[in-house]
Amino acid sequence: MLEKVQMGERRFEDYRGIISDTLFDEVVRLGKKLRGKRILQINATSKGGGVVELLRPSIPLLNDLGLQAEWQTLEAPQSFFGVTKHMHNGLQGDLLNLKPSQWDTYENYNRQLAEQIDPSKWDVIVVHDPQPAAVRSFMGVDGEAKWAWRCHIDSKHANPSYLRHFVKYWDAYDGAIFTMAKFVPPGYKPKHLGVIPVAIDPLNPKNVAMKTGEAKTIVESFGIDVTRPLVTQVSRFDPWKDPLGVIEAWKEARAEVPGLQLALIGDTAKDDPEGSVILKAVETVTVGEPDVYIIANRADDRAVQAFQSHSNLIIQKSLREGFGLTVSEALWNGTPVVGGAVGGIPLQVIDGKSGFLVTSVKQAATRMVALLADAKRAKAMGQYGHELVRHKFLLPRMIRDDMQFWLELLAED
Repeated sequence: MLEKVQMGERRFEDYRGIISDTLFDEVVRLGKKLRGKRILQINATSKGGGVVELLRPSIPLLNDLGLQAEWQTLEAPQSFFGVTKHMHNGLQGDLLNLKPSQWDTYENYNRQLAEQIDPSKWDVIVVHDPQPAAVRSFMGVDGEAKWAWRCHIDSKHANPSYLRHFVKYWDAYDGAIFTMAKFVPPGYKPKHLGVIPVAIDPLNPKNVAMKTGEAKTIVESFGIDVTRPLVTQVSRFDPWKDPLGVIEAWKEARAEVPGLQLALIGDTAKDDPEGSVILKAVETVTVGEPDVYIIANRADDRAVQAFQSHSNLIIQKSLREGFGLTVSEALWNGTPVVGGAVGGIPLQVIDGKSGFLVTSVKQAATRMVALLADAKRAKAMGQYGHELVRHKFLLPRMIRDDMQFWLELLAED
């Protein structure tokens, strides 16, 4: 049920010159303080989704810094992930409640999961998101490890039915980490609270600068006319990412910008059975639309980077959002973003400076048209966004903040 993810090697030294010397030295100093500490990170899957984007580079970097870090993922049936997807939605405010039998399914799996963890082998155990969140409740009080739960979703609007269950699970932890302070549900007061926005890896292939010609060639290989304007959304096929709203906004914008093309790029992850349903809905409403390109499960990192570089703008019209790594990716590539004014997007999209924040289909369409009509302004916004990400949303900053939080947990003894 728990499977270790095999990792390659990474060198923290490779980030020298990309980040400030001050941040570089801070990370190295914290690594020395934590040298030899055993860190286990647990999440639902090693394929697809933002948590994977964080753990895949950070685990080997922690090891290079002197820690003993490991990443383990769940092996569970789709019936379990069907339940946890409802939980994910419920913690974001969906009103659909679970049946007692579904809660039993969730707890029974987490109880079995607990049997596979030996807390004496670890100094800190970090559990990500709802899927394995109840595991700590079934571990008892013995063991040396400090436990932290990390919430990557906006839970400030949580359905009270879900919150009643999850506060019980969360209270068993020594600390909790949220992307923003306002995501902490009302009444929840963890022993240690960390507010740590996530970040992108500038050395991921999709974040390494690409020549204009190469980007055009890759984008063109997907059938897109690179001589006409293009807007792109990169995200899971998820109702909270509002792909249907993006399509409506594109239609309104196309009325003002003839020939405007739209690309929707995303994967379907094994822990998100709802993804195939949303993908089907997107395919259904775009039948007969030759200028909409649905690129599902077939864009590698360099293809994503090509679209983020070549597109006139990136849209991320989320209705709920934990952070939105694809927003930072786009800005790092120098492309302005039209994003939903929700969750962590306003941390990255400074309205009028690195893009525009929107709250409706009509507003999204209006802002897209405005950017498409003013290439000079769009370029300036992209440049501003690039520097914003450099200073606030690159992986070493998140690693620094994580290590500071772990030291706080360990200092409690």
